[in-house]
Amino acid sequence: MILSIKFQGGLLWATVSGRVSVADVANMYTMVCQVALQNGMERILIDASKADGHLSLMDRYQLGRAVAEYSTTKPMTLRIATVGKAPLVDGFGAVVASNRNVSAAAFSDATNAVKWLNRFARSLSSSASGT
Repeated sequence: MILSIKFQGGLLWATVSGRVSVADVANMYTMVCQVALQNGMERILIDASKADGHLSLMDRYQLGRAVAEYSTTKPMTLRIATVGKAPLVDGFGAVVASNRNVSAAAFSDATNAVKWLNRFARSLSSSASGT
């Protein structure tokens, strides 16, 4: 697995490519969240559209649960959009995390993921300005 991280448009943008395993994905989510927190970034886009591998339904459940448990212990509210294609990314992990009060969603393209994440930027700036 190859992971690259950049900051673009107010987002932490992590790109994952190559073959991934459940251990790779778990480590990647932890690392990406740590980098986001260290840099004061709440909005994370994980682009796994160039990754492949097999994650069972139970793997995706466990990952969604682990991301939620990790995120809810942190001082910032993380918003995580994952981009990819089935069967690797099918949205189930995001649903599991969302059911545990984490803002998480899966998308088939980065454009819609960015739009979803940008909704949080507007709501944060509106509440900060008192509007």
